[in-house]
Amino acid sequence: MGRKLGRWLSQFLTICAVFMMVFGVSSAATTNVIPGPDPITVNYPGTSIAAAVGDILISSNTRSSGLVGHAAIVDSNLNVQQMLGSPNKLSNGTQSISAFFADNNNQVKVMRFNDPAKALDAGRKAIDLVNWYGSDTYSLWDRLDSLSPTMYCTKFVWDCYYFGTGGASGGVNLRNLWTGSTAVSPYELALDSRLSKIYQSSNY
Repeated sequence: MGRKLGRWLSQFLTICAVFMMVFGVSSAATTNVIPGPDPITVNYPGTSIAAAVGDILISSNTRSSGLVGHAAIVDSNLNVQQMLGSPNKLSNGTQSISAFFADNNNQVKVMRFNDPAKALDAGRKAIDLVNWYGSDTYSLWDRLDSLSPTMYCTKFVWDCYYFGTGGASGGVNLRNLWTGSTAVSPYELALDSRLSKIYQSSNY
């Protein structure tokens, strides 16, 4: 009886070992994750500071149109989206971050929203709005919450946050402005208490 029990136990252990070899290896093989490409990182020119989707770029550069100051936003592809205008003509401008800095004589301040999820939504919305507006009329006199065919740089960035995070149903209102406001300065956006300055060029 003891020998039979010993034989049975030995066979059982052998079967268990084979089972573990077969199914253990198979399970490990199926759970292995093949590493993908590293996430894209783009640093602001001359720094080790990585850009983040939804970053707001404020420039103190005087543009060729004569307008002082400019606002833009980093989109979900880590490019810059903006609305450019020489009076009465609007054109959207997708640029690399380095090109944006160069075009603005490196006179740039970078502001970051304190909620990364909402910043991501705003960066995604930037691409939608650029495609929506195309090259419509440039105007400082349209209300912030209007999706009419007129636009300017500050309104564009404000709209990215507002409409990208819910619009009238609780969307982010940068600076808690009256949504009917017009001609809002780019510098006004930087004063929002939920934004932190993460970089400012020396000649800003």
